[in-house]
Amino acid sequence: MDLQHPSFFIFGPERSGTTLLTFLLSGQPDVFVLNDSYVFDRYVEWALLGDRNGRLPKAKRMTRLVAGLAPSIRPSFRRKTCSLRQVYYAARGRYALRFQPDDVVSADEARGYHRVLKARYLGSPTSGRSRFHTEYVEGIPQLDDDVTIRDLLSWTINSISSLFIDSHQAVLGEKTPIHTPYAEWIKCLYPFSKRILMVRDPVANVASIHRRYGDFDRAVRTYDMYAECLMTLGSKSDALVVTHEDLTSSTRSTLGQILSFLDPSLSLDETCPVNAYTKSEYTGRAVDKGRVSMAPNTLSTAQANLVAARFRPIRQRFYG
Repeated sequence: MDLQHPSFFIFGPERSGTTLLTFLLSGQPDVFVLNDSYVFDRYVEWALLGDRNGRLPKAKRMTRLVAGLAPSIRPSFRRKTCSLRQVYYAARGRYALRFQPDDVVSADEARGYHRVLKARYLGSPTSGRSRFHTEYVEGIPQLDDDVTIRDLLSWTINSISSLFIDSHQAVLGEKTPIHTPYAEWIKCLYPFSKRILMVRDPVANVASIHRRYGDFDRAVRTYDMYAECLMTLGSKSDALVVTHEDLTSSTRSTLGQILSFLDPSLSLDETCPVNAYTKSEYTGRAVDKGRVSMAPNTLSTAQANLVAARFRPIRQRFYG
């Protein structure tokens, strides 16, 4: 099996700038970042549910998820303030660690996993599907032989990436925010891969989530899901921390540092054509400063103060 394993992964909360970084990096001629693949999260989902068709009734799904994750639930160091969502995804991250890279998956099991993975996109409203979603669900090439978990996941990433590029001619990365709780498992799968951690000031990050969903409590719960992961990943010597503020205010120099981190032979090419898939939501090569400044205005002073107090350790850790 001729596979290219991913060279790096971008982790970070929703609305922290992971998508912007994905688009900017994929605009370079020798780099491609697969955006929002859900490859790892859906594998864990498939393993937890034992669902070969991706169509379990909701009640049965919840019963199996709770039963499967129960042994992996641990108290959080932020026990007094953590949300159930944080506990839930932390447990999923620990559960994933039981899957060793060289464990064997049968061809039939691989097809079951791919059905669950595709169901993630088939469940989206048709009007909201991008070109990526539409082409993706048409079918990943079937595997006829047993494979290891590492090769299955790499095969899946390669297959999806090949819709847009020749993955063997690029430094291949992957970005899905919900994969952040799985960072340690992913590192076990790909020990030589590099990790980029996107961080945004908590108040601005929660405000941006709030702007998307229009629900302050949901925005706090969503960010809280990533809080412990940020502190853990931020302490890893092999992870490059990139702040949203640096990416949007000093885009050229920040991209240059990231490319050098990924591969010293890479250099910033500002003349290369924009990748049509990854840049579909942006125009030109400039960062939209209007979007950056608008998000914090969605919170009241009281809400902003609450977020600042709740996530003070994150601000102290990454912003001094």
